[in-house]
Amino acid sequence: MKRTIELLMLLLFLDAITPVSSAEPNPDPVNRVLIIERCVTPVSAGKATLSISPLRRTGDVYAGDYHMNVSPYFFKSEKGRLAIVVSDESMARVTKGLPADITGTATSSGDGEKRRIDAVATPADPQRGTLKLWFFAGDRKMVFTTSYRITEP
Repeated sequence: MKRTIELLMLLLFLDAITPVSSAEPNPDPVNRVLIIERCVTPVSAGKATLSISPLRRTGDVYAGDYHMNVSPYFFKSEKGRLAIVVSDESMARVTKGLPADITGTATSSGDGEKRRIDAVATPADPQRGTLKLWFFAGDRKMVFTTSYRITEP
């Protein structure tokens, strides 16, 4: 009986010190891709639709392409390159479920105009949440609300 108790104690001890492997790996957020869903905002007698390609991270910058289609004012549509800064601190805040302020730059491929982009990411969980972003087009403030997710490349 004493041997049985000792054996059970040993098994409990070994179980306590054996690391638990997670069924889901915890990939490095530095190598992940940021997906921002297509979003729409109203404009005078029409709408502006913003589409952003998957953004890949290099350093603190997630970069990709964007296309804004303005309907019915097609001549105001534009496309270009988007670069948003998401520092390790901001990524840590989002991973902990806290909102994070984000800034970036959109550079039009047509005339090379650069405009500042501001955003607030509000996580629902460590991989997804809502994103409110805004910028000025001329003297008009364009505000888009959408969702984002962080995924494997």
